[in-house]
Amino acid sequence: TSWEEWFKFYTINNSIYYYPQIKNSTKNKDGKIDEENLLKLEYKGDLLEGKPNGVWEISFEKDIFVIGNFKQGVPDGEWKYFKLKKINGKYEKIVEKIETYKDGKPNGEWIEYLQRGEILVKENFKDGMPNGEKSVYYKNKLVSKFNFNMGLPHGELMVYDNKDEYKYLKVKCKYDNGEFVELTQFVDNETKRKIIKND
Repeated sequence: TSWEEWFKFYTINNSIYYYPQIKNSTKNKDGKIDEENLLKLEYKGDLLEGKPNGVWEISFEKDIFVIGNFKQGVPDGEWKYFKLKKINGKYEKIVEKIETYKDGKPNGEWIEYLQRGEILVKENFKDGMPNGEKSVYYKNKLVSKFNFNMGLPHGELMVYDNKDEYKYLKVKCKYDNGEFVELTQFVDNETKRKIIKND
């Protein structure tokens, strides 16, 4: 869920609104929203000339689920999202993802986490577009790595196969500012199996 999806509930009802996706049963037999099954969110932050400005918090029963910074109505700086995870029979709040913005656009490093607290995706943005390295993980092991140049795939894209304690390169793909150059498949790190070029 992005900051926009969370924040649209505030714009609908000024300062407090129900968030219907937290509980499954949200409609009664007549198909109408059943408010007893909805959770009430509280929004806390300052306005400047009618626009959100500075640090804003979105919480449920005083437990913060989203915290981020606005500058004249648009996100600017770090935004952090949390979720509940059941640990040893008790629910604990863990970080779900961290985003960074500049003047309303994604800018800098974004990280998304699994429920176990492990990193799922780590990527970089500049002026709202993917720029630099993007890495995808599974069980703390790197499974793929991309590179972008202002939204376009550029350089090497690599896909790995993690077996036991070893990591094998399966696919390496080369791009030049969005243009496909070459794809190489491997049997292991040493042996090339197939090379496809853009002729």
